[in-house]
Amino acid sequence: MGKIEESQQQELRNLRPSKWSRLKAVLIRVNNRVHYVEALLSVVLVLFIAAMLDERLNPKSIDFGLRSSSLWVAVLAALSLWCTVIFFRRQLQSVLQSTKDSLVTILLLLTSVAAFKITLIFQMDIIAGYFLSVPKSFFLFLIPIAAPAMIQRMLFSGSLIVLFNVLHALFLGFLLEQAFQYGMYVFCVSIMGALFVSQTRTRNSVHLAGFRTAIVSAIAAAVTSLSWGAELPIYSDFVAKGMNFNFSMWEIAGWSALGGFIGGWVSSALAMAVTPLSEIVLDYTTDLKLVELSRMDHPLLRELVMKAPGTYHHSIIVGSLSEAAAESIGANALLVRVGSYYHDIGKIGRAEYFVENQTRGYNPHDHIRPSLSAKIIISHVKDGKALADEYKLGSAISDFIMQHHGRSLVSYFYNKAKQEAAQPDSEVNESEISEEDYRYPGPNPQTKEAAIMALADSCEAATRSLIDPTPARIEAMVTKIITKALNDGLLDEAEITLRELRLVAKAFNRILMSIHHSRIQYPNQEEGMPPQNVTFLGKNVKS
Repeated sequence: MGKIEESQQQELRNLRPSKWSRLKAVLIRVNNRVHYVEALLSVVLVLFIAAMLDERLNPKSIDFGLRSSSLWVAVLAALSLWCTVIFFRRQLQSVLQSTKDSLVTILLLLTSVAAFKITLIFQMDIIAGYFLSVPKSFFLFLIPIAAPAMIQRMLFSGSLIVLFNVLHALFLGFLLEQAFQYGMYVFCVSIMGALFVSQTRTRNSVHLAGFRTAIVSAIAAAVTSLSWGAELPIYSDFVAKGMNFNFSMWEIAGWSALGGFIGGWVSSALAMAVTPLSEIVLDYTTDLKLVELSRMDHPLLRELVMKAPGTYHHSIIVGSLSEAAAESIGANALLVRVGSYYHDIGKIGRAEYFVENQTRGYNPHDHIRPSLSAKIIISHVKDGKALADEYKLGSAISDFIMQHHGRSLVSYFYNKAKQEAAQPDSEVNESEISEEDYRYPGPNPQTKEAAIMALADSCEAATRSLIDPTPARIEAMVTKIITKALNDGLLDEAEITLRELRLVAKAFNRILMSIHHSRIQYPNQEEGMPPQNVTFLGKNVKS
């Protein structure tokens, strides 16, 4: 009677909406309307930039009357940007797919324009006043305009970077009396700076990217100054004083190139300084952080190899499989490899309950109920997420931990529980066994990288259990696992195509066949060895 009352109370608790479910519903409603928020922020951004067009950044001098051209220029720019956002939302959803990335881009654009205006006033109206013998174009190109694009590219990738650079160049050109040449200079230097940092894996590679950006900036600055001739598209008292010095066109170009070189180099330094802070505040995982996490002396990986060596070895192989598959379809190979290293860290606390760590033939699941076994197996996902939060691995790695099993069923213990319940002397009714209790919490893989790692995890475990891992059997097993994942809906929420899955399968087959390759048997190798298929501690062992 007590068990029945307890189960009824549990059902009532399940029916009652939790605080998290109510919060989740609110977040879903907000997310459905978030593109309106982005559009509103875009309007605020354009109005702010229109205000910045004033030479002295003096709010009192800005006229937003109904007859003011500044107001209607701001309205027109806001309307254009709003339409652009809606177009991308409706027709090119991949560009604005991530709401977080879109909002960070708008914030970065707002900050960079404000910083540019303040720096422009500081350098042209204050610093340049002490160096009247230096062409003022030197101070203009000294501004590290490539830094925002480099920071954005280090935080995330995608077509959004091109849109940011176009708007960034457009707005900075507006700030210089519609100097479209300077806008072209900004776009050229920014887009190349983003390209150079796209493959950075170490701090030294960031410095190298800065050096390359500095060279491009120097060339572009010299060409831009030559296109201006002797005039500078910005006016101040000190610029006017500097006009008294006669500089040749080539002298101005040389000083501009020097300023552009220094500005390009400083851009990489600013990117290196700001990016770690952005990682913490905005919860991004850059390639630099991934390289640090991939080091085998990380405390979590060291604990994994000491307490769960079988899981550690499995994770390394899954990382190799995932990396090869990701490279074959153009996905983020570094991210999926590092995510594979940490996807099973939740097994550290109960390593002996997982078969890859059972070395002496003793299986603790033989002595406990299937329901408890399933809870222990499923709990490694939650435990792994807790460890990831404790060691601040970042949400990108935590997603791999939560999604690598998706909402799949722990079928072995579920079927075992059904079989035991079907026995006449069983205390558990078969109808009381819920399939939901034997499912992982999920969610299903949301990205190509998570889908690849989930498939690699299953393929590595399945092929390891093959008695005779010939190439044909390995290929058949990989195909079977991918087909099952498709039929079970594991890949429904990941944007991965059938063509990409075929390439993933080929990569898996190549790596797995290399791992399970046959070796040459040396003479007298079998001397002193026990015969094949002998029993050791209750298990068959093949010599």
